[in-house]
Amino acid sequence: MQRIGLFVTVGMGVGGAAFGQINTAALDAAAAEHGLMGMSVAAQCPGGPVATYHMGWRDFGRELPVNDATRYRVASVSKAVTALGCAVLVEEGLLGWDEDVSEVLGYTLRHPGHPDVAITPRLLMSHRAGLRDGSGYSPFLTATYTGAPDVPNLAELVVPGGAEYTADMWGGQAPGAWFQYANVNFGVVATVMEAAAGERFDQLMQDRVFAPLGLTCSFNVQLLPDIDDVAVLYRNQGGWVAQTDHYLGTYPPAPDLSGYTPGTNGLFFAPQGGLRASAVDLVRLYDVLADGGGLVAPATAEALRAEVWSANGANGNDYYGLFSSWGLGIHRANTGPDDALFSGFGPLVGHPGEAYGLISDAYLEPTSGWRFAFLTNGAWSGYPLGSTAWYAVEEAVFAALAADLAGCAASAVPSVSPLPTAAHPVLAPNPARPGTPLLLGSSPAAGLLHFARPDGATAATSADGTVPDLAPGLYLVSAPGLPAPTRLVVAPER
Repeated sequence: MQRIGLFVTVGMGVGGAAFGQINTAALDAAAAEHGLMGMSVAAQCPGGPVATYHMGWRDFGRELPVNDATRYRVASVSKAVTALGCAVLVEEGLLGWDEDVSEVLGYTLRHPGHPDVAITPRLLMSHRAGLRDGSGYSPFLTATYTGAPDVPNLAELVVPGGAEYTADMWGGQAPGAWFQYANVNFGVVATVMEAAAGERFDQLMQDRVFAPLGLTCSFNVQLLPDIDDVAVLYRNQGGWVAQTDHYLGTYPPAPDLSGYTPGTNGLFFAPQGGLRASAVDLVRLYDVLADGGGLVAPATAEALRAEVWSANGANGNDYYGLFSSWGLGIHRANTGPDDALFSGFGPLVGHPGEAYGLISDAYLEPTSGWRFAFLTNGAWSGYPLGSTAWYAVEEAVFAALAADLAGCAASAVPSVSPLPTAAHPVLAPNPARPGTPLLLGSSPAAGLLHFARPDGATAATSADGTVPDLAPGLYLVSAPGLPAPTRLVVAPER
């Protein structure tokens, strides 16, 4: 192991709360023991700042250090973020969890052995539709990524008789009867999202999720503000060898998508694993998973987290004990000894990731609202398993964060968003755009509305009950009749 520097920043809790207790010494030790190229860790308790830890290099050859802006290709954590975007479309009425996706795609998608069973977003997102990453998946993925401007249609892979179809793309069990984790499920989900919204997957995620939250993460590296922020992913192959995202300060050529039709093949934008995001981005995205984050209703966030499948020993592949419970695009961990993260707590919800030398984790503890993200872009000797189904380095990170979770849970920091009840009305619609008239409960908002940024700084006021001319993002709104400031997401204008 060589040339690994250490760069650490830790934000503390507020108001005397007992969080902000990331064990940096333990993270230092984990980085040294496992020979990590670089690492980012972020954690947050609701009401407190994001605590961050960074070490090592995002670009080894150019000696660029990891920092808050470092964005990694987060692998399968992308699936949980794709699920957030799908939830927004469900709230918009463009999709339904239990609707037949064939009606949106424009062709019939069915399990060839069970043609009477409709394939739905719920089945796809819980890996129970029957699809597999069969022998045709990898060649099709390569053809997809290199095919622009002639991106192949996803139907060629998943529909019998397609040019890239192989018989092992579907399992033997009926949809709903068996859990089998498969990347292709989220290729179908993204394609369905495109067809429903009439917009490319990368663009709809920007418009409906990232921009409203004020985030610069993206499924399209061309949309990132600085290509030098992207972490190179490495493996030791007789020395550090870049595996992907080795851009050397230059954006890759933009693909020609002028002829691409949304709803053709969402795999092009890698919804299953291609999000570039920082640890801080992931922690902030989990506002949506926690309580809707102003993007969706709390009940919709709860639907994402809720268990729709649990392993019983005869109903699916549990991935060596790691996958024992699942929601809608959301892994439910900490359910038993094999998938344990933190003792003394119930299920945590989120997703793990692994690809090209990277390991990633992002999880939320729903009761306290505490959440964390962990990202590393390579380990000198690879990733040995620990005492559970997690890798040893993951277990070390979990141990370093245990006190932070415990402190957050004990502090019980309240959310700034009141619950939508008759006694405590909230502003609607949410999200809204500049010029949108706001309702307080069922009545037009009246009086002076005060819009503040999340840090408390005044952004604008409005005296006519409409959203002022504000940049897309998250704001705290105070208004006559509101019992407390409430969160409002300002969406980009169309």
